[in-house]
Amino acid sequence: MSFASRVTFAVSCVATVGIIAYVHIEQALERERISATVREEIEATKALIRDRIEKPFKITMQQALKVRVPFPTKSAAEIAFRSLRVDAEPQRSTVSVQLSVEENFLCAKFTADTLFESNLDSISQLKKLRITINHWLDSIFLICETMAEFGDPPADMPEPMCAITGNGDA
Repeated sequence: MSFASRVTFAVSCVATVGIIAYVHIEQALERERISATVREEIEATKALIRDRIEKPFKITMQQALKVRVPFPTKSAAEIAFRSLRVDAEPQRSTVSVQLSVEENFLCAKFTADTLFESNLDSISQLKKLRITINHWLDSIFLICETMAEFGDPPADMPEPMCAITGNGDA
């Protein structure tokens, strides 16, 4: 074998070993980068799980009841609506009431939010809902008795807003 072919063979061997070493080093660095990324993702997942365990999220359910009370006329339903509308719910109340008039029906929707995990809170909220509905029905009975006692308002009676403000422009 000639000297030139030996040099060519040696250079090709060195180049091959260099290429193999380069590829190995690049693969090792890539594995290290992937490993670091995976480690970061694992740590982030651990932190998320730790947060969930330490501060569990709360699932709330909404308990609702809709009541429709029939009245003989739409004006009677509006009188009852206006009578009940002025009583705002106490700020400490966790039950909300939405009133509306549909034809000759007075409609009320009672809602209370309850925590899914806490059984005692759910029972307490349902008791508050029951108490609110009972109070509301007592008020309805009183309004109906008053309307039965005094009858329908006269036709020439001004609207409540006109009577309060003193002018005929409501």
